[in-house]
Amino acid sequence: MLYKQIDLSTSYASCLIDDPNYALSIDTYIIQEDKQTSLFIELDSIFKYVGIKDVDIVIDEIKKVKTALLYTETISNQTKNFVYYQHLNPVLALVHFYLRKNGNDTNKLKDAIGNLYHNIILEWHKYDPDLVDSLGLFFR
Repeated sequence: MLYKQIDLSTSYASCLIDDPNYALSIDTYIIQEDKQTSLFIELDSIFKYVGIKDVDIVIDEIKKVKTALLYTETISNQTKNFVYYQHLNPVLALVHFYLRKNGNDTNKLKDAIGNLYHNIILEWHKYDPDLVDSLGLFFR
């Protein structure tokens, strides 16, 4: 299992923590099992950043509609929820619906749907291009 924390700006581009536009850090994992490589992206930090206070309610909604492959990992005594990378955008769409349904602002989430997946893959590509290529991602 490979772990990488990615620091992101308000536009979900990678940045340094001391950047004035720094917004959140997301934990990511690459898990290799049975000759299969999978990337998982943390959801908790994204949810908190966009204003969701009760992450468990949204996770339960995702489980109910069976939209995504979820994975749970404990990091520094904190249990965090992760989503399989190919399911990130459908999950973000559900989060957008959840925010709108509850009358919450969706502005912080708007850019995530298009940019977050791409920027996370780019960060992993900088770290280990061969591994990213083995995932069969969009760097073809």
